[in-house]
Amino acid sequence: MKDYRFRGKRLDNGEWVNGFGAFMWEDDGVQKAEIYSTYGVYEVVPETVGQYTGQGDFYAGDIAKSPRGSIGTIEWHHSWCGFYFKTILGHNDEGKLVRMHSSIPLYNDLPNYIKLGNRWDNSDLLEVEKV
Repeated sequence: MKDYRFRGKRLDNGEWVNGFGAFMWEDDGVQKAEIYSTYGVYEVVPETVGQYTGQGDFYAGDIAKSPRGSIGTIEWHHSWCGFYFKTILGHNDEGKLVRMHSSIPLYNDLPNYIKLGNRWDNSDLLEVEKV
């Protein structure tokens, strides 16, 4: 049986909360979200809600480094019905880290990736350093 877990950043104090369920809705044109945990129900920032991948400590929205050194985010692909690595920074022919985009299905490869943070708290990890 698959372990369904979710996380989100609380509206009241900015802390991350993990839970067994998530509910998202729209109220008068405003997106709202809640995370359900054994400790209660928490209203969270809707954009930060991410589902657990089932591998390691990775959730949708996490920033990771691939085995080849590319940096990107873990995302859910609706057409593939699975998680994938969305490359944001990769290496060019000279070996420099540059902005690029590609999508790689993860299957069972996540244990080979290194978690660096998440796109809300660590967005600077997705920027190419200015030389």
